[in-house]
Amino acid sequence: METRTLGTSSLRVSVVGLGCNNLGRPGTRTQTQDGATEVVRAALDVGVTLFDTADIYGAEYGLSERLLGEALRGRRDEAIIATKFGHQDYPSPFAELGPRGGRRYLRAAVDASLSRLQTDHIDLYQLHTPDPETPIGETLQALDELVREGKVLAIGHSNLDATQLRDADDAAHDLDTARFVSAQNEYSLLERQVEAELLPAVRERGSASCPTSRSRTACSRASSAGRSVPPTPASHASVRTSPTTRRGTPSRPSSASRPRAASASSRPPSAGSSPDPSSRV
Repeated sequence: METRTLGTSSLRVSVVGLGCNNLGRPGTRTQTQDGATEVVRAALDVGVTLFDTADIYGAEYGLSERLLGEALRGRRDEAIIATKFGHQDYPSPFAELGPRGGRRYLRAAVDASLSRLQTDHIDLYQLHTPDPETPIGETLQALDELVREGKVLAIGHSNLDATQLRDADDAAHDLDTARFVSAQNEYSLLERQVEAELLPAVRERGSASCPTSRSRTACSRASSAGRSVPPTPASHASVRTSPTTRRGTPSRPSSASRPRAASASSRPPSAGSSPDPSSRV
């Protein structure tokens, strides 16, 4: 399977990823460990390397991550693990540690995810929803610590709008922290609101778009000229590298200034089945 570079990071990901919000969901083939392992390893066998999960996925907190970690036992080096923290709408065992974008909460959440995933690092660690209490600069500084410590290789966000994306990128520039390298939002033939403002912001800031259609994930970047991406097979996304125009963040940032890639965009993945009311995006 073709692989592409994820935004300004050094991560190489398959053009199609496996969304893991079904792992541990009652009534699905992947409810059990055997079923989850079967699906994850089948994906690996056909070249899928990107596995996207979150601490809230599954029938109980952390279940999807536990199932994924066990499924990848012995094959961790074949996978790029993306997980998320800090969703505002679901219970968390770390709620007493304060706002979910704050340093105390974040450090407890990442250590718990590392344990469940049976790994010493998370390839892509994503803020699941905006934190209305914590300035984005504080969240970025806490995430930057994790990148420098090697617990996280790159950082991304989910469910941010265009203004929040730009504010976060400006804060990373001003504070000299790791930058968000990816944006994950729902995008399909049925859900296309991101085309109006979010994707232009993604293109402008040189990030990567990781569209999710609740059933699958793909990652993409486009050229610096902002040209549209040519049509691609269902669930595939196109990536083109481009000259950098501003400061960016490699997977392990240094104090030196960093070039920023010029743009990103994508076509929507194909429409999947009707959204499940229990889906957590």
